[in-house]
Amino acid sequence: MHIFDGLLQDSTQHVESEKAKFEAEKHRQVAEQARQETERERIAYERDKLKHEARMRQQELEVQVQQADAMKDMLKESQLQARASQEANMKFMQSIMEMQMKMMEKLA
Repeated sequence: MHIFDGLLQDSTQHVESEKAKFEAEKHRQVAEQARQETERERIAYERDKLKHEARMRQQELEVQVQQADAMKDMLKESQLQARASQEANMKFMQSIMEMQMKMMEKLA
């Protein structure tokens, strides 16, 4: 009977050992799944953060382009006004010179 008791005890110990190994492996797998999920969440967060930063940078660049276009338009307008002013000054000077010529003809 002692032989059976010894075999039963060995068998029970073996079953308990295998059960403990199974539980340890199950816990390891659950921990690994949790780690992977955390890593996926971290990657998703980083991806979303980068997308947001890219959108913000794109908006900033669009504003800068709009400002540059506005400045270019203002420069063109300023150049047109300067040209018109220069032409008006030339015409004014020409009319003054014509008046001087007429006065000199009258005096002569």
